[in-house]
Amino acid sequence: MLRQLSKFGVVMTLLCVSPMLASAQDDQYTREPTEAQLEMNSKAIEAINQKDYAKAIKLFQASIALGELNITYLNMARTYHRMGECSKAKRIYRLTRDVRYKVAEPTPDQINEALNKYESQLYKDCTNGELTVICEPGKMDLYLNGSGPIACPSSDDPLRLKEGEYIIRGEMEGYETSEIKVNVARVDPTTVALTLAKQAPKEVVTNTPPKETVIIKSNDNDAALEEVRQRLRDQEKEKQAKAERARLAEQERQRQLDEQRVLRRALREKEIELERRNTRLRRISWGVASSFVVAGAIWDSCIFGGGWNGHLYNQYGTSACAHTYNDQFEGKDLIPVGFYFAGVSTLIISKIVQNVRRKNFELDYKALPEPSNFDDL
Repeated sequence: MLRQLSKFGVVMTLLCVSPMLASAQDDQYTREPTEAQLEMNSKAIEAINQKDYAKAIKLFQASIALGELNITYLNMARTYHRMGECSKAKRIYRLTRDVRYKVAEPTPDQINEALNKYESQLYKDCTNGELTVICEPGKMDLYLNGSGPIACPSSDDPLRLKEGEYIIRGEMEGYETSEIKVNVARVDPTTVALTLAKQAPKEVVTNTPPKETVIIKSNDNDAALEEVRQRLRDQEKEKQAKAERARLAEQERQRQLDEQRVLRRALREKEIELERRNTRLRRISWGVASSFVVAGAIWDSCIFGGGWNGHLYNQYGTSACAHTYNDQFEGKDLIPVGFYFAGVSTLIISKIVQNVRRKNFELDYKALPEPSNFDDL
């Protein structure tokens, strides 16, 4: 095994850790890499030297599937670092610190020292950030600083942009165009939401009264003519103002409905997750409760100690079952009661936890504003 660790350490020197003096450590969670992991790591280093980073990432992921090791996470993060995938590199650097199992060589102190170095270097090397846009409706066309159109970038496929300020414009037929400004930070992912409001319906005019015809005689003065003109201008302004108020009111209504759609969709996902968690808790609690009941029954009847002789003739086969067949009350006779009580308590506590979760969800649901028109949702 010393030969394996030495080989693993040499491989890691090529990518991450330089040789240092080993310090004392608690080896409670030390795990030795397997032959398969060593081979995958070696192939991954060869792929990195050939700049085939995608292949190296797959090899590291396969190694982690066999067993988590801090050095494997560090290698994978360093590979993402070289690829320019800065957000992923930062996330996996953090996983390296939190992973439970560590290799003996390089030591955890050496790994942490390398992590400090690479994390500080990450912000120097990476000038790009990741941008995710939550679009509502989702089929809108996006324009980034006037260029486009492009599809809404999701968290699985974000836009990688240089650090700085950007203008995002959303367009879709039947909706009002909207623009937002966003500052993209380096390394850290940036998420924004863009919502388009539906266009107000065009006003349909029916039974339009005939336009007022004003006849100005040649002997009328200029003051009377100007008075008529001013009245006509005022009427036109009032008509335009009314149409603008109606358009803004409809736009605000659509914006509120769109916000409610987003909130209710998120709440529905939360409700599904709640049911999934409650189902998992219910299954676990029934399993634990059943185990307690079975343990109590075994102890109470001493099935494995007294056998058929104990049950048929009240004779125990081993001294461990004497308390069951001696017709006397002892403290041991209360042990199965404790098992039964623990089983029932498990089910009751599980039910209480499920009810509390549902109650909290109902409070979140009631906190939502009621839409003015449910048909629009």
